[in-house]
Amino acid sequence: VRRRIFIFNILLISFVFGQLKSPEEVFGFKVGADYKLADYSQMLTFHRQLAEQSDRVRLEEIGVSSEGKPMILLFISTPENLSQLDQWRQISSDLSRARIDEETAKSHAKNGKAIVWIDGGMHATERAHGQMTSELAYKVATEETDEMQKIRENVILLLLPVINPDGMDIVVDWYRKQLGTAYETTGPPVLYQKYVGHDNNRDWFMHNMVETQNASFQLYNRWYPQIVYNHHQTGPAWARIFLPPFSDPVNPNIHPGVTTGVNLVGTAMANRFAMKKMGGVVSDFQYSMWWNGGMRTAPYYHNQIGILTETSHSTPTPRYYDPEKKPKTIGSRRSGM
Repeated sequence: VRRRIFIFNILLISFVFGQLKSPEEVFGFKVGADYKLADYSQMLTFHRQLAEQSDRVRLEEIGVSSEGKPMILLFISTPENLSQLDQWRQISSDLSRARIDEETAKSHAKNGKAIVWIDGGMHATERAHGQMTSELAYKVATEETDEMQKIRENVILLLLPVINPDGMDIVVDWYRKQLGTAYETTGPPVLYQKYVGHDNNRDWFMHNMVETQNASFQLYNRWYPQIVYNHHQTGPAWARIFLPPFSDPVNPNIHPGVTTGVNLVGTAMANRFAMKKMGGVVSDFQYSMWWNGGMRTAPYYHNQIGILTETSHSTPTPRYYDPEKKPKTIGSRRSGM
C-alpha cells in the first residue's frame, strides 16, 4: 500500500508540475536567447501564472512603480512553509530586532527558516538579470533534485523579479526598435527610471523613489531577510562574473559579523563555480564595502548580508571574444591593482 501511495504521489507531482508553463512557453523564446528580450507585461503574465498554478509559489503586489506599473514579490518554498509565513516572518523579526534573550535566539535560529531576498532588473541596461529571474522562479518552484528540495524545505525565497519595471520596458522597447541597426547595442537616450535613471541604486539611504520605498518596506519593516542579493551586469572586462569578497576599504561602521557573513557567502559561491570548472570568476576587485547608500550596502546597517554580483556582456546581441586578445591579468586602478 505504501509503495502504491508513493508511486501515486510521484505521478501526481509529475502531472501537476508538468502543467506549469516555463518562461520559454510564455515568452516564445528561451531566457537568454540571442536578440530576444521579454518586456514587463510578459514578466507579469509568467509570474502570475506560476503563482496560480503552483502551491510552492505565492505572489503579492507590494506597490506600484513611478509610472504606475505593479511591483510584485514572489514567495517560493514548500506548501507547508508558505502556510506558516507569519510564523517565519515573526522569527526573522525577533532575531533582527535583537530584543530577545540568548536562549530564545538560539531556538529561533534552530527552528526558523532562512529568509533570502533576490532581486533583478534594477539597472535596466544591464539586461540579463531582469530576464533571468523568471527562469530562477521556475527552477526553484519545479526542480526535484535533492538539493532543491532541501532549499525549499529550509528557505523562504523572496524574489522581486523586476525592481525597476519602467526601466525594463524603456530598454526593451529601445532594443527592439534598434535591432538590426548601428544602434543595436546602445542604451536609450532617456533616463530608464523616470526621475533618477541609473542613480536608482544611490537612493537606498534617502528613499526618494517609490520603488525604493516599496522594496525597503519589505526588507526593514516586514521580512528582515538574512541575505539580500542584488544583481548587476557591469562585470570587469574579460571576467565573466564578480563575486564577493569585496576589495578594501570596508566601512568601519559595519559590524564585523556582517563583513564575515558577506565573505562567507561569496566564497561559497566562488567554490561552487570552481567545483563546476566554470572559469572567469573574480573577487576582491573594484567593488568595495565603503559607500553604503546602495541596494546591497544599506542592508549592512540592518545586519543583513548584502551580496552583489556583476556579470559581463549586458546585451542580448552576441559578441565574439578573441582569445588571442585576452589579457594575462585583470586589474583596477580603483582597487590599487
